[in-house]
Amino acid sequence: MIPVLRTRVKRKIDVKKIGAYVRQPEPGLFESVYITDFSSLYPSIIRTFNIGPETYLGKLDYESVKDFLLEKDIIYNFTQFEPELITKQLTLSEVKEIHKNSIFTLSGAFFQHPNIKRSLLFQIITHLKLQRDEYKKLMKTDKQNYTTYDNQQRSTKELTNSIYGVFGFEAFRWFDPNLVNSVTLTGQFLIKFASVLYSKMIQKKRSYLSHDEIEESRRRVLEMYLENDVIDPYVLYSDTDSVDGNSLIDTDFGIMPIAEFYEKAPGKSTERGINSFYKNVYLSVYTKTYDPQLQKPVEYEIKYITKHKVNKRIFRILPQGLERGVLITEDHSIMVLRGIKVIPIKPKETIHGDRILVKRDNGTFASYLFDILDLGIEDRWMYDLEIDEVHTFVANNILVHNSVFLDIHETDKNFMDQSTKFINDKGFQQLGTNLGFSESLLELDYKGLYSGYFTDSKKKYALWDIANKKLEITGLEIVRSDYPHLTRERLKIILEELLINRKSVNEILNIVEIYRKDFIERIKRLDRSVARPMPYNKLIKSYQKVPSHVFSMELWNTLIHNDFKIGDKGFLFKAKYDLNKMTLKQKQQLENLMKQTDRKSLPNLLTVPESIDRKIPDYISIDIEANLKFIWNDRIDYLLSGIIKNKPQEASTFNI
Repeated sequence: MIPVLRTRVKRKIDVKKIGAYVRQPEPGLFESVYITDFSSLYPSIIRTFNIGPETYLGKLDYESVKDFLLEKDIIYNFTQFEPELITKQLTLSEVKEIHKNSIFTLSGAFFQHPNIKRSLLFQIITHLKLQRDEYKKLMKTDKQNYTTYDNQQRSTKELTNSIYGVFGFEAFRWFDPNLVNSVTLTGQFLIKFASVLYSKMIQKKRSYLSHDEIEESRRRVLEMYLENDVIDPYVLYSDTDSVDGNSLIDTDFGIMPIAEFYEKAPGKSTERGINSFYKNVYLSVYTKTYDPQLQKPVEYEIKYITKHKVNKRIFRILPQGLERGVLITEDHSIMVLRGIKVIPIKPKETIHGDRILVKRDNGTFASYLFDILDLGIEDRWMYDLEIDEVHTFVANNILVHNSVFLDIHETDKNFMDQSTKFINDKGFQQLGTNLGFSESLLELDYKGLYSGYFTDSKKKYALWDIANKKLEITGLEIVRSDYPHLTRERLKIILEELLINRKSVNEILNIVEIYRKDFIERIKRLDRSVARPMPYNKLIKSYQKVPSHVFSMELWNTLIHNDFKIGDKGFLFKAKYDLNKMTLKQKQQLENLMKQTDRKSLPNLLTVPESIDRKIPDYISIDIEANLKFIWNDRIDYLLSGIIKNKPQEASTFNI
């Protein structure tokens, strides 16, 4: 039985439903990736924020959510639905009064505090959670019925995680997309908030943050409210485009071009992709730079040096009155003095009055007005240093910002575990004081330490579980059954060579070429292992519209030999038909079949029987290039898009 809620105002709700946040990955190969996951994120949000139709008090406009959480003294539009639908204009203090006994979500909605009333959803999800915990206990104690209890706990988990979605179903009694958005937008915020906290702790090399640092992180995420961009440069991977190779740097090795330092620096040069390399500088090598916080010259150790070839817009930064400037890419920052602060600014973000810092011969720094010259898009090698603590270095005497090149094996797993615990215990607790919840049921769980390979598409990646020696593949074509078995098998081998055997890009490309040549030979001899298998389930008269592969099978039976029977399997190859080489009888047979199947054009397909080899007539030619493109070229280009920037704009498919 479900209790009847008090009568709600009938209203047309015209609110866009907002989904999850999926960050655009930085493509590439990463040696160590520490993975955490929110434990039952959406159910935890519902319980923590006491979300439910009967605890819903009203909401602010999306546009004013950030303003309210940053406590801006403006007029707010507050829409309440009961006892009647009405929009009021409230001051900041009046909105705060509503917030005193309520919890605020990132959709702008307020919900009654659970101390006053627990929502029905809170109670249902709590019950389902306890039920699932019981099934998981029984899985351990009753091994005989392990599969039964596993299925029960899984189905309970799916129900718990998806229960919020029914409020986005228009036929549902309590349909209200504002409730759905309260869950999803708050989820987006929490993921970004946790990411920034992790980044800040990694950057500062300590597994805790002060109250002010957590507050700064919260404000930073709010500034990106409703935006789907990467919000922090320190989350696992980053852009390392930087300065031209001729830029001079001052190190223990003396003053030299940064390109020369890359060659001389002690450490192994590691390939990360085509024309992309880095060195972990083994010995302590120091460089003179500037600390923006202390605002004084310092010396710090060089952690990494990177180089790679770019095709990007290049800018020349030239201090006024000096002869030497520095070349940087469009997405790299120079350090400028703006007011009394020294901050990183990209070339296109500078404003009138900004001054750059230039190192003088005596080691001190002076500020200069400067000119920026856009050199257009160029192909050239660019270099970057990573400097501990300050994240700046001096190139051609000009202070620039460095990129942070993080690999989690450099931070200890224990450090990451402690950081995760800090976010759970302190980060979310402090967030509760801002949003109004007194008990956080939000929890990040450690999932494992992996080697990771990411393409340039969301949710398409592979992970090598270092501890359990297991390859996990998500979204890649290796797991799709509509590609030939041999294609999928060889794509998996390529991933294993990348992630497990640590083969270089050039070694991988050599393997790719060997496979390519082998595929060509297999296509020529109609090897079924490189063709897509398709069933022959029923006669053409049973179809309203005959699929292309079935038409191709009937064409084989009509023109070559009556081999295909119901229940048989055929294998598809792309082929071309030369009608000029057909006999009059063959043309008539083809015409009759096309009329029978109401087909206007002849598909470029040849379907061959599974285990019968027959000579292919000379009026049929196998399209080697089209077959190779489908079964290998497009597949491998897409797979390697994380390290090779030549992914096809549109992958080939069989249109059947």
